[in-house]
Amino acid sequence: MALWGWIWTGWLLSLIASFAVLEGWAIAHGGVTLSQFTATVSRAWPLLPWVCGLIVGGLAVHFWWQWTPAVGLIYRSYGRPLCGGEN
Repeated sequence: MALWGWIWTGWLLSLIASFAVLEGWAIAHGGVTLSQFTATVSRAWPLLPWVCGLIVGGLAVHFWWQWTPAVGLIYRSYGRPLCGGEN
């Protein structure tokens, strides 16, 4: 578990760093920023914000509701499921 925690942490940090580099590069050189790209794509496909919200909401449910595998920490802390599930 500890190894995979470091792997996922590294992946998330590299994602943040790559965003910062690309956004900085676009701003410094007059390129298209993520906000401009998102606005352009949203004009072409208006469902984009809804789909992004659906994905983010699905991930939130997956990460923080009780049907996620191996969430014993929440059960140990409170002795019961916090968000639904069987009592």
